[in-house]
Amino acid sequence: YADYDGDHLRIVDIVRASAIFATMLQLAIALEMLLSDGCDNLVVVRAKDRLNHPTSFGYMDFLLNVRLRHGTHVAELQLHLGPIHDIKPGCHRIYKLLRSVGWEDHEADLSLVADVDENNE
Repeated sequence: YADYDGDHLRIVDIVRASAIFATMLQLAIALEMLLSDGCDNLVVVRAKDRLNHPTSFGYMDFLLNVRLRHGTHVAELQLHLGPIHDIKPGCHRIYKLLRSVGWEDHEADLSLVADVDENNE
C-alpha cells in the first residue's frame, strides 16, 4: 500500500496464484496459451519476464498481472519452474531482508544509471 502512495487501486497482488512447471517448454506453452486470442476470459494487463531478466540476486519467474475480461480487479499469476519454486521460501526471506534495507531503491538507482548510460552512447 505504501509503495503506491496510498492508492489502493494500484495494488495488484492481493490475489496471487502460482503455476509450477517441470520444464521451460511447458511454461512457454502455458504462457503462449495465456497470451493468445483463444484465452477469452482472461486479460493480461502487465508482464514481467524475470526468467530472461532475473533479479540481481538471481530470482527467476514469469509474472503476469491479469484480470477477467469484464472485471476490474487485477490479480497476480506467477509462472515458475519447479526447481526454482522449491527454493522460493528461502529466497523470499532474503528478499524481505534486502527490501528492509532499501534494496529496491538501489535497484531503481541502477536502472536509472543504465538508462543514462544507454542514452549517452
